[in-house]
Amino acid sequence: MLVRKATDSDIKEIVEIHCKALPNDLLPRLGKGLLRNVFYKVALQSNQSKLLVASDITKVYGFGLVVKSSKTFSDELLGIKLVWNLGLALLKNPLLLIDLLPHFKRTSVDLDISIDILHKPELYLIAVDPDIQKSGGGTLLINEMINYLKDNNYSQFIVKTSSVGAVKFYKKNLFREIGVETRNKIQYLILIRDF
Repeated sequence: MLVRKATDSDIKEIVEIHCKALPNDLLPRLGKGLLRNVFYKVALQSNQSKLLVASDITKVYGFGLVVKSSKTFSDELLGIKLVWNLGLALLKNPLLLIDLLPHFKRTSVDLDISIDILHKPELYLIAVDPDIQKSGGGTLLINEMINYLKDNNYSQFIVKTSSVGAVKFYKKNLFREIGVETRNKIQYLILIRDF
């Protein structure tokens, strides 16, 4: 398995892995069309992000998205067709509004260290096909993200998660806890990796 920069031709497989590995994540529930036609197109074109895939010659097994600034990347998404596509997704499934509201509400952040997490590079998404998880693909993706960030003069990045399993994976990859972000009573652990 090798890690390389994603291309347009990888998007279909990335979307399938995203939906299979993270079915309860908000983005897959908004629809494959939004992921395929908006989210990952922006991720490929943005100078704020790098979308990587773990693959062999014929198949993509995992992907990772690192962003230089989650705030700037989110602003880019909102500036594109995301709002229009969100409206379409809500017409199809109005109950998604319940899941969307926390993302637009004010959040509280409690950090153990003084750091501007809005403008810190962030591991935005990472997923490996569940059929081959624990085979090293996620670690390969993280290592390549670190190389990319080093090449851009960064020395650390963060990740936010509410998943106990993901916390174990990140700690295995030398992330350490620095705080908690609370959005609508849901707590996301914030971890950081220095390099």
